[in-house]
Order: sequence, then structure tokens, then C-alpha cells
Amino acid sequence: MALEIDEGLKEELVRANSELLRKYSSGRLPDRQGLRALIEAKVGRIQRLNRLSGWDLEAFLGQAPIVGVDGSVNLFGGNYPHYVALLRALAKSSGATSGLESESELASESPPGRTAQPIPSRPVSRCISKCMVHTPLLDETRAEILSHAGRKGWKEINIADSDLRSVKLAWLEMEVAVEAIRAFSPRVVMMDGSLVRHRIATEEGWSKLVEVASAHDTLIIGVIEEIGTHDVAERLGDSLPEEARNMYDRELLFGLLEFGEALVITRPDFKKGLRTAFLRSSSDPHPIGVDIPEEQTDLLSIACDLVFSLTPRGGRGVPIWLDIVDSEARITNAMLEALIDAYLEPDLKRRLLLAKRANRIY
Repeated sequence: MALEIDEGLKEELVRANSELLRKYSSGRLPDRQGLRALIEAKVGRIQRLNRLSGWDLEAFLGQAPIVGVDGSVNLFGGNYPHYVALLRALAKSSGATSGLESESELASESPPGRTAQPIPSRPVSRCISKCMVHTPLLDETRAEILSHAGRKGWKEINIADSDLRSVKLAWLEMEVAVEAIRAFSPRVVMMDGSLVRHRIATEEGWSKLVEVASAHDTLIIGVIEEIGTHDVAERLGDSLPEEARNMYDRELLFGLLEFGEALVITRPDFKKGLRTAFLRSSSDPHPIGVDIPEEQTDLLSIACDLVFSLTPRGGRGVPIWLDIVDSEARITNAMLEALIDAYLEPDLKRRLLLAKRANRIY
């Protein structure tokens, strides 16, 4: 029986490989230069990014820090509703501009007539963190899930539950961002992921974030490592071969940009309420995305330059400060299980949360 299954899997993989090769063969798309020209004509402009020197950073940031914001969700238990999720959002202030330039390979040249000097170090690092427990086993949470499903018109409660977790995490991230802006007066807040998630999570929370950022002259940047949209192909429409019209932006833009280039979207209808660019900020041929609120449209170019400048060339394409924040925001499975063991009665854990797969003998 095992041999039959293995042969069946092999045949399926061979078939999938053939279909993917057909779909993504070079003959299915315009040549690279042709595709670049097509995108510039219909979607946005391709421009060179500037790697900011220490002097440039000092001029833009002044004495203000950079704040990174990231969120984490960990689940313990089985399938809906028998699980407990811990949501955490962290805002971490750099406390200084020093150190960022060396970590991200910033240029060390000084402007003509000036002697290059290091920016004075202020190695204070400050954090704001918020957590939330989410479990459908609680009546109040189940009521929230049912209400959310009703607003969305969804019949699948487990899907509504998953979406509500994302909404709650986005809300937590906006809350810590607002508190960090008020507490630290940063010049820039970098948020992990697209700002679309925050803008659609709650209109009230988004408006508050933009309002507070404006009052403190703080630039909000969403940095998207894993691009999941297909807006570019959508805008190109009939200009693409039929097989390429459903390609995601990640696929269509793979290798299209040179290192240090950005595709700045000029169409105002690309993302409602936001302005967007795609960057090749590292040697990785996969681009990343950058969002800013439309109220800060004039700062899109400097936002792209800043992300580029704080990103190691050999890295994943995201600023190193976000990697630092991500590592501190993340809740590991071991940490969550330790918390469950410490604060939940063993009988409740066994009755409500332990999945049968945990008792497998092989």
C-alpha cells in the first residue's frame, strides 16, 4: 500500500512540475525590458534608491529614534474551539541613530568639506508591549466571533475566528505604535507587514494612528517581506498573456528590479488610503513592499531610501531593526506551553486543550 501511495505522489509531483514549468516559462511573459516598460507605462515608475549616509540619516532623523512594531500569535491546543491563543504586540525604540548605519552597511562618506564622524551613541532601548488571550472556549470571545461572522456575512465560524485574531493583533500593534509615538516622539515607525491589514482592521484605530503620527511629525512605514497581492497583473490586464494575468506580484516582479531599484506605484487606486512601492533592497531577487498612509505621500521616496539604507545587502530585504524587534516580539511554542502549565489547571488543559495527536506513539 505504501508503495502505491508513493507512486501516486510521484506522478502528482511530476504533473505539477510540468504545469508550473509551462506556466512560468519565459515565453509566457514579455521579455524583461518589455515588461519593465509595460509596468512603467501602466502602473508606476522605476527609480534608483539612495543609500543614505550617516550625515543624511542625522539630517532626516535629527535626535529622534526609529520605532519598530511587530506582532506575534501563538496557539496551544487542537482545532477550533479547543485552543488558547496568546497575542502580543511590541514597539521597540532604537533610542539612537547610532549603530544602525554599521549594522546595515550604510555608506561612510561625508559631504564635501566635512570630516566624517560617528553619530554620538545613546544606547538606550525602550519597549512598549501589549498582550491578549483569545480562546473561543470563553463565552465573551465566542460572542465576539459570532458578531464578527455576522458583520462579514460568513457562515464558517472557524474562518471568522481566524480573521478576528488577525484584527485583534492589528489593533494591538496600532495601540503600541500610538503609545510609542507619544512616549518616544520617533521620526519613523516601521511596522512589520502591509498597512492594509491595519487600515481595514478598525477605522477608529487607523484614524487615531494617522492623527497621532501627524501631530508628532512621525512617518509610518509598513514593510512587507512576503508580498501576497496580485495588483500589478490586475492593472496590466489584457497587456499580459492570458496565462500571466493571474500571477501574483511576487511572481511577476521576481528578478525584474535591479538591486537598489524601486517600483513606485503612481496609480492612486492601487491601495485605498495608502501609497505603495516595491523595492529590491537586497541581493535577493524577490522584492519587498513598502506602504505609507496617503496623508504622507510626499515622503514615499525618503521612506524607500530609508528602508534600503537600513537593510543589509546580503539579508532578506527588510531593515535589521525590524528583525531585532521580531525576535523580541515572538512567542515560542515552548514559552506558551510553559505559561499554560503555570497558570492553567492541569485538568482543564487535559480536558479542553490537549489534541489526540499529542498522544501518538510513533
